[in-house]
Amino acid sequence: MLDFEYAKALAEVVLDTTCSEKEREVRLECSTQIFGRANAYLKKGFLPDVVEAFFVRKMKGLPLVSTKQDMQDFLKVSTPHYFGGKFTVSNIPYYSEEEELLLWSETSLRGPLITAGYERYMELFKKILPQKAEQINFL
Repeated sequence: MLDFEYAKALAEVVLDTTCSEKEREVRLECSTQIFGRANAYLKKGFLPDVVEAFFVRKMKGLPLVSTKQDMQDFLKVSTPHYFGGKFTVSNIPYYSEEEELLLWSETSLRGPLITAGYERYMELFKKILPQKAEQINFL
């Protein structure tokens, strides 16, 4: 399915008559790089549904990208900020909670999460994977 979503995103960029050639090039580069990142997540063994949701979320922000600076912001990894004893997200239009969930999952494999990190991880897990969260029946 990821390949289909990538093809769809490329077609939308190529067929967009409202953007300049420069914008089109920047958007195509963004699409390619995010597709590469999504494939890297798949190779690490992450759930395909979450990886695809990350890719789709990022592609929804693609029409907002028109400059190299936008491209740099778009390509930033979706990491939360720790403030006031809890994790918060940036309110940049390119932020992906799905990618943040992938990062929390990877981080949790490296060692125990602090309480605020665990709470954020569970919040995202329940939001993005509600059926799996019900099956696991978190305390």
